[in-house]
Amino acid sequence: MTIRIPRSLWRTAFAPLLLCLSPAAAPQENAYSVPLHAESWHSLRFSSIPANTVTHTPDGVLIRVRASASPLIHPLTDNPPVVKQISIKGTVDRLVTIAPAELQGQEGFDDFNLKLGLVFLGEQTLSWYQAAIAADWVKQMFALAPPQQGIDHIFFLNGVLSPALVGQTRVHPSTDYIKEQNAGLLNQSGDFAYTYTLPEPRATVALWLSVDGDDTGSEFDLRIDEIVIRQ
Repeated sequence: MTIRIPRSLWRTAFAPLLLCLSPAAAPQENAYSVPLHAESWHSLRFSSIPANTVTHTPDGVLIRVRASASPLIHPLTDNPPVVKQISIKGTVDRLVTIAPAELQGQEGFDDFNLKLGLVFLGEQTLSWYQAAIAADWVKQMFALAPPQQGIDHIFFLNGVLSPALVGQTRVHPSTDYIKEQNAGLLNQSGDFAYTYTLPEPRATVALWLSVDGDDTGSEFDLRIDEIVIRQ
């Protein structure tokens, strides 16, 4: 997706949500640059959906979507960091195919070029019976928790096509384990960069990238160049 997203547009859209942009984040104490090499991430496949093609390069992580979907997960540590802020930079060559754009997220149109998820530490665990019947992605999510601890939910920051969607929040209709905030616009191809400050810092056990085009048959390439967590 190769049209540049004006930084002024991101700044205007994100201001109500405590989002702040900068061309390059200044070095800060307790800043963690997330490694992007293959050993630090694993891909989760859905049994009924074609998987994305993921390539780890010296420039970052390239995700090729061809009417496909498969999350990328980066576990943090057994002593989960308390995340105050997260930044991401990258580029995308085309947008998901949804018209009108306001349909994005609805049934049949639940595709996003980028959803950046934080898996929050919590008290929920799976019983033996729940684990036996849970979907694989749910079991993978709970497996991210440190020993003797649990998960609360995945909090997704979504880039959306329409200004009318920015600021909306929801619990995903398919599961209470996913909560979403439409954090800002991703409605032009090209470079993107944004920073999100959590209203309340949260202990976070993993990052969960969702890049998908399976609902709408969309095809695009997205590259993640940098992810930085600040505590």
